[in-house]
Amino acid sequence: MTKKRFLAVIPARGNSKSMRNKNIVDLSGNPLMFYTLDAAKKAKLLDRIVVSTENWSIKEVALSNGVEVIDRPPELSEDSVNATRPVIHAIQHLQEKENSYYDYVVLLQPNFPFRKAEQIDEAIERMLENIENADSVISVTKQDHPPWWLKQINEDGLLVDFLQYDKSKRTERQHFPSTYALQGCIYIAQSDLLIQKGLFNLLERSLPYVMNEISAMEIEKAEDIEIADFYMKVKGY
Repeated sequence: MTKKRFLAVIPARGNSKSMRNKNIVDLSGNPLMFYTLDAAKKAKLLDRIVVSTENWSIKEVALSNGVEVIDRPPELSEDSVNATRPVIHAIQHLQEKENSYYDYVVLLQPNFPFRKAEQIDEAIERMLENIENADSVISVTKQDHPPWWLKQINEDGLLVDFLQYDKSKRTERQHFPSTYALQGCIYIAQSDLLIQKGLFNLLERSLPYVMNEISAMEIEKAEDIEIADFYMKVKGY
């Protein structure tokens, strides 16, 4: 079998509304995105790593850590833009400008500081082992709280079930099947198919890569930085 080539794309824009300069905010002495750059560089199965950004400060962080940058158009840098679009732009940019083609693309969002190189490689290996029956691999975490226990508030202000189920037969957590939440930590997909579909979540044959909650911790607000800093300094992650 011909060796498959994997391109890692790290989309890091500068105008995040959830936290000012989120991708380069300090976390334990390094810019937040440093931890994703470092993990990607240490991964053994990635053939190339690029950062997609419109921001000069982010570009400097990437280049100073030995990672090349693709300049992202301003229209792909707004809050409303799905993370898949700059990934597709990066794929097509390399195809058009360099005639460089990669079989698979690996999306590594920069606000997941606990993702390890070994986990990136494990996810890629899962993809390689299932090329014939899957189009993508998506990181997930197992959920402790069954979604059947979620409630809605109706127009009368009363709690009602979000999902209907037989309460007489399912009274304990173990009575429910295991459920998993999608995480933005690692996405892998066939490059051509992703371009065709336009979104990772539209790929129908997706395999899970199960991660623990700390490895898949996402930084979205200032409180998350404090928690992550605690895990790094006190817990040694």
